[in-house]
Amino acid sequence: MTFRALILFLADRIGQHQIPVHPGAHEIRHFLGADGVHHDLISRTVRQLYKANHCGHLDARISGPTTLATLAAIRTELSRCIKTDIDQYKLIDSLCATTSEFLAEYSEAEITRTPPTPIKDNTATVVELSSGHRASSPSV
Repeated sequence: MTFRALILFLADRIGQHQIPVHPGAHEIRHFLGADGVHHDLISRTVRQLYKANHCGHLDARISGPTTLATLAAIRTELSRCIKTDIDQYKLIDSLCATTSEFLAEYSEAEITRTPPTPIKDNTATVVELSSGHRASSPSV
């Protein structure tokens, strides 16, 4: 599960008009277009997700719990701001729900994968001792 995959999933499900992404971008600063309906909210949210997950690049792995906690903090902040309009509430709720959907799909894919083949370790061998041999104890 990568940062790029999450944002592309969100853009596909919620819409390019809300999350205008440039899939071929190589840097975070070029990843989002400036023509989103709620550009400031989306831009801030995407950057906070990137930062909270300690992403060094767009294809960095992300943590589900960290991602959801970050979205919850943004949602709480919006709910406390008197200038937040109803469309912003709907957008952050969609981001939370769709992210949960993405994480559920990803975790199911992880569970259904076949386990890796165990590595055979032939370095240890069993040495049989004859029954007539006794270990001698050191003399005191």
